[in-house]
Amino acid sequence: IALKATNGGAVRIHLNKLDSVGVLYWDDVSVTGPVSLNPGYEGGSLAYWNKANNPELITASAAQKFAGVYAMRIDPGPSTYAWTDIDGLEAGVAYVLEVWMKGTSTEDRGQVTLHDTLGGNSVQTTDLGRAEMEWLRIRMNYTANSTGKVRVHLGRTGGSGAIFWDELSLTR
Repeated sequence: IALKATNGGAVRIHLNKLDSVGVLYWDDVSVTGPVSLNPGYEGGSLAYWNKANNPELITASAAQKFAGVYAMRIDPGPSTYAWTDIDGLEAGVAYVLEVWMKGTSTEDRGQVTLHDTLGGNSVQTTDLGRAEMEWLRIRMNYTANSTGKVRVHLGRTGGSGAIFWDELSLTR
């Protein structure tokens, strides 16, 4: 069953028996799949994101988006990035982070970094650029450690135009 969470990230599941004949048992009900990492985008807010190095250059923007209504926009500035922490991960379990990036000029560069919130267990992309300025799908593997957390950094590392980030998900 495909479910879509509300802007607050909540899903309500009703388990019903529609007729009065027989017995119906529900057992081990769980919700799995992508965990949204952009809870504020579609509402036009980046309240769940921390901003570093020129925070005024990081906004929610409807100008360019891969899907939905908003994406994160990082305007030109030296090494500007945003980060958020995701907890509740299971130690030793492999996760896949997926995110879409687009630049607005041929020399724009972005970077994704994942770590355990203490600086360890780090995975990082090289500078990502798109000469044709189309959306680039980025997939990264991350195995959670004993912190049960991942810190996601989305950054702009160079170029003369804005970088857009959209549609983040973390899948087990």
